[in-house]
Amino acid sequence: VESGTNLSNAELIAILIGSGNKEESAVHLALRILESIDNDLERLALLSIHDLASFKGIGLAKAVSIVAAIELCYRRMNTNRATEFSVETSEDRYALLQREFDPGSEESNWVFLFSNSGMLLHKHQACINENGFEDPSSILKIALEYQAKSLMLVRYTVTRWAFPQREEKDYVIALVESAGMLSIKVLDQMVLYPDGYFSFKDSGLFTFL
Repeated sequence: VESGTNLSNAELIAILIGSGNKEESAVHLALRILESIDNDLERLALLSIHDLASFKGIGLAKAVSIVAAIELCYRRMNTNRATEFSVETSEDRYALLQREFDPGSEESNWVFLFSNSGMLLHKHQACINENGFEDPSSILKIALEYQAKSLMLVRYTVTRWAFPQREEKDYVIALVESAGMLSIKVLDQMVLYPDGYFSFKDSGLFTFL
């Protein structure tokens, strides 16, 4: 028997469901499920029991098995991550970014999404507009897709960063207010540069964060 690390994603799902249907094997059924979500395992984790059961050959019991396996995986990840970092202070957040973020050589903007327990769910590279980030509604839509309970904005700049401009402050305020309506907390906007960082929360300008 192959070890788990040698099995494909489809083969692992096939083990969970055990059998396919009259037209296809368990592996082919698993491949069809993965193709429907562009082979994105994070999107797989967002499928409900009802979503999974809509595939021919996946009944309620098989759908529950898949969801239960994903939940166990998340709990294991949460246990490991909780012992390795938190995001309570700017120093904590900077340590997380040093571990999880490779800024590269060009300016870029990111959104980090977290679960209710503080587990990192997803990193999204954001579009850049005149205020530095894409429209708040686009960011919050992604946060809702991943069922995030909090988020952090991250800007990388190749030069040491200056004090925030009024437009950027207004943008963060608008995002915080919109996120609050959805019970999503904005932890901070962190600005990274090659030899350090700037925290909007620590600046004292954004006491509402």
